[in-house]
Amino acid sequence: MAAKQDDITIRLKVDGQDYAVKLTLQPPTWGLTPREHGVIKRISGEAGAKLFAALGDMDPQTLVALAVIAMSRAGARPNEEALLDGVSTLELIAEEEPAVPPFEGVDADDAASASDSLTTPEGSGTP
Repeated sequence: MAAKQDDITIRLKVDGQDYAVKLTLQPPTWGLTPREHGVIKRISGEAGAKLFAALGDMDPQTLVALAVIAMSRAGARPNEEALLDGVSTLELIAEEEPAVPPFEGVDADDAASASDSLTTPEGSGTP
């Protein structure tokens, strides 16, 4: 099933193992259970809409909380203390943008026209 436009998947790597947690942009749950909200609040002190602000700030404790949730959802047994103490490695996996050729579907006439419009002062008729 494809992700809805209002879904966000955060990918994390803990001790070399990939995990993911899906969030939604739909309050009040944001795609988390009440228990998962409790995990975030207990570990990072963040709650509700402040979760996304903490993620934007790359708050380490919030990332640990999401790692614990992602690992639990995957059936793993997270060691919170090892994550919080830096004994376990935790990485945020950046999503790469799909590679799209810059001029896909553009023919030579379109490219020349676009180039002329960038170098010609508006209304002057000359470059």
